[in-house]
Amino acid sequence: MLEYIPCPDVTEISIIIPVHNLAAYTKMCIESIGQHTPEKHEIIVVNNGSEDDTCLYLERNPHIHSIHNQENLGFAKAINQGLRIARGDFIIVLNNDCIVSSEWTRSLLLAAQNVDVGIVGVMSNFVSRPQLINEKLHSLADIPQIAQIMKKKYAHSLINTIRVVGLCMLIKRELIAKIGGFDPRFGLGNFEDDDFCLRSVLAGYKNVIAQDVFIYHFGSMTFRHKKNLRNQLMKENWQKFKEKWELPMELSLGTEDYLVRIITSHLNELAEKLYIPY
Repeated sequence: MLEYIPCPDVTEISIIIPVHNLAAYTKMCIESIGQHTPEKHEIIVVNNGSEDDTCLYLERNPHIHSIHNQENLGFAKAINQGLRIARGDFIIVLNNDCIVSSEWTRSLLLAAQNVDVGIVGVMSNFVSRPQLINEKLHSLADIPQIAQIMKKKYAHSLINTIRVVGLCMLIKRELIAKIGGFDPRFGLGNFEDDDFCLRSVLAGYKNVIAQDVFIYHFGSMTFRHKKNLRNQLMKENWQKFKEKWELPMELSLGTEDYLVRIITSHLNELAEKLYIPY
């Protein structure tokens, strides 16, 4: 168990949200941030070629820093665009189909005060284990109740991990200075979060999951009507990931210990290989 220390005043939190359509979800996400984030923060929305009302919504909310791309450049490139203008001491990468809950940033920041922690993840209803909650939700109205249950049940509890799913992750500025941004080779998405978390560990940091932070996730909304595309991207990026980290090409998707295998064989990785310009 990592030890918590008091959370100091935060200069600023930069929340980067990549979006591709789904304006209604983006609106719910940003409204929940406004309701539950008392700390000084900025919101950076990277609009990846949306064709719905996303542009109109962002124009009507000038307090949001907006970046508009003419086409969908993918998750990694969008996050890197946000990193270039982010001013925060802490960066939060957040999917636009998420709804945050009370004191989410406070708990994430508390976890990040451990000097060896680089990335902090959350618990959610739509995510892989060990970040998946056991409590059942029947409607969005249950979010506050579930958040309070998690807060009381797992107060200040952290899970040491390698992989943190990119639906919501807090990243220290010092980690970004050391390893750079997300790897754009993964295109529209899948495995860029695995890659980033792996580089964090290889750079000497710990990645943790704050069990007392619950974020509601609608889940895979961008690919909801494009399941074939999502499956194709998953397979293609798995091949790219194996090639980059010199895993056996015959290793099947879903192999549980693939990150451990890489860390074992790349412990003395040169810092130059870990850094990706953003």
